Amino acid sequence: MSEEANSPGQQKDNAQKAPLIVSVASGKGGVGKTRISLGLACDFARSFKTLIVDLDFFNRGMTGLLPKGRHVRWIDGPAFMAEEGVPEQWQLVQAQEDATEAENIYFLRYPDLTETQTMAFVSNSIATLEESLSNMFGTLAKEFGIEVIVLDCHGGPDNTSFAANGLADFSILVTDTDKASLHGTFNFVRQLEYVEGKPPQRTHIVFNRIPEDSNFRVLETMHDRYFRPRLGNQSKLLAAFPADRQVARASDKASLFPLLIPNSLWARKIRTLIFDLLAGTEFEDYAERLNLRNIPIVSEFRRQAMYNVPWFLQPERVLKLASMFAVLMMFMILGIQFAQQIWPDQSRETLAILDETLVFSTIWGVPLGLTSWLISSLWISGTINTKAKITSASRRGKYLVVTYNMIKIFMIWIVPAIGLGVFILFLDELSQNGMDEFAFLYGVTFSGVLALSYVGYLLKGLYEILRTHLERFPARERVLTLVAVSIYMLYAVIGIGIITSID
Repeated sequence: MSEEANSPGQQKDNAQKAPLIVSVASGKGGVGKTRISLGLACDFARSFKTLIVDLDFFNRGMTGLLPKGRHVRWIDGPAFMAEEGVPEQWQLVQAQEDATEAENIYFLRYPDLTETQTMAFVSNSIATLEESLSNMFGTLAKEFGIEVIVLDCHGGPDNTSFAANGLADFSILVTDTDKASLHGTFNFVRQLEYVEGKPPQRTHIVFNRIPEDSNFRVLETMHDRYFRPRLGNQSKLLAAFPADRQVARASDKASLFPLLIPNSLWARKIRTLIFDLLAGTEFEDYAERLNLRNIPIVSEFRRQAMYNVPWFLQPERVLKLASMFAVLMMFMILGIQFAQQIWPDQSRETLAILDETLVFSTIWGVPLGLTSWLISSLWISGTINTKAKITSASRRGKYLVVTYNMIKIFMIWIVPAIGLGVFILFLDELSQNGMDEFAFLYGVTFSGVLALSYVGYLLKGLYEILRTHLERFPARERVLTLVAVSIYMLYAVIGIGIITSID
């Protein structure tokens, strides 16, 4: 492709003739490149006519993932694949699936390659492949108003992937932290540098399928030390995606699965990835049209997060902290008792009081605090997961599933609300029988459980409402979030009403 044809000025002046092109490649297959490509396309399609192109002509993972859709028109394929006597059978398809909104998503279907077409990938130069693909994409943009093209490349270094990298405005290289994948990624970068004759300038890194116990800072250090110098010191670590069961479940339910999980951590990372990719470039206005906003604290949490819920709701992390706290308290108690034997008499009284406080907090504070947290975590996590199911089902038109999960949220929260009223009456009865200390201790504990639960999820709900407005989500998402949080708050009112009526 000539420099004139790829100049930023021309891309800005005529978006239809020069759409934004993003290529997604990998050093080897099996790292989740295709799912990320589909996630990018679905997010761009919120505001742009977006074309997905499966450039893995032999394996066709993206083609198998996409739905049937509506036929738009037969088109000419790339010139390097033209074969005399073989009619062009490339098909432009508009994606359609159940009640999922996908009017802006298009993709290409093409027949199996002949032997001559297979040899064309070897006999033609990278420059020829690049020019041929560029001409086809230019025609599609002009005739159908395609504004964004996402290229899902072959898993590994090949001429088509290098051609896609050459014509793309941005290239994303996906890898995981497996040794074989990292070796393949470094090999891809070396080959790309050899093809282009200089360090690649527009290629960025995405880590995918990272174990949930991984540390983002370690991945960032790996990127800055090993990848950035080989990529012209301009590479960005766009995202680190943890292995996510919600993504796997959603992809089993629908081809356009990213549309079913718009509030998942995975989908939010995709949006942050797009913002970071476009920020400070001539395509920055694309982020404006997508209503993407850089909220520093929120964006940084998304970049580093490896879980869908905050760390203080993750059992394994909190249990580790609680164990460390208990061990620390034990050593402090032993230290104080030892100090009482050797310090002057005037210090012993103060140390004895401190010793009793530490013993009480270790014996009672840790188990009671953990009990409160475990129950609170169960309620909050259960509500978050159920709300995600409501969003997914509403987008697929499964309103019976929506109703069932609304009732499920009701059952999750109405039980502790009623339980609070019953327990308050029980404590009142205990206090009247002279068991004030027992009533106070367990009253505070149980009230703490409910306070953590209600306040924790209330803050989570208010954050969800604020985020959907700040990031200008579609009205449907804003209303759904508002309704879910409002119903939750209603449960607290119902609980108070029950308490009052019983009393």
